[in-house]
Amino acid sequence: MRVVLTLVILALSSLHPQAVRASGDEAQGKLNINELLASYQKELDAIDSAYQKLATLQPPLRYASGTVLTPEMVESHRKSVSRARRTFHEFQANPRNLEAAIRLVIRTEALTDDLTSLAELSYDSDQEDLAQSLNQLTANVDRNKHLIEAWALQLASQMHQRAQKLEQENRSLGLQLNRLKEQQSPKNPPAH
Repeated sequence: MRVVLTLVILALSSLHPQAVRASGDEAQGKLNINELLASYQKELDAIDSAYQKLATLQPPLRYASGTVLTPEMVESHRKSVSRARRTFHEFQANPRNLEAAIRLVIRTEALTDDLTSLAELSYDSDQEDLAQSLNQLTANVDRNKHLIEAWALQLASQMHQRAQKLEQENRSLGLQLNRLKEQQSPKNPPAH
């Protein structure tokens, strides 16, 4: 159990090194999960809205190769939003679910990658307002991702501490059991 938790903490810290050194409030457990959940939901809705606009944008965005960003391509990008939304609902139902928190971090990273790619495409297509809007969404989603990382690290730390405490209790009980067995066993077994 200790090895698994250590691996989770190391994996999360590699995603964002500053998450290990969470702010004082986060480190003290004052991260407001309700605000985080509300903010994340708001950002998912904003991304959905942006993708709807992209699907109907006239003229459509064009890649450097001349290929047009079709509604089908936008729909492909929207799949990452759907996956993130499903994972978000799972996390929202149980914010103490470390696995859901870690999956949400991973899904959110995929969202930021998509948004960054679409922002670059918007700049390349001379759609600066759209690009700036997508960049702002990316920054907001990235901020939420870092907060979820901090939350997951906090959960992992709590689980690790609990596991250590249980291991200590288990060792202590084992020692007590051995002492009881020694006390109950005859000191000098009768000779035959």
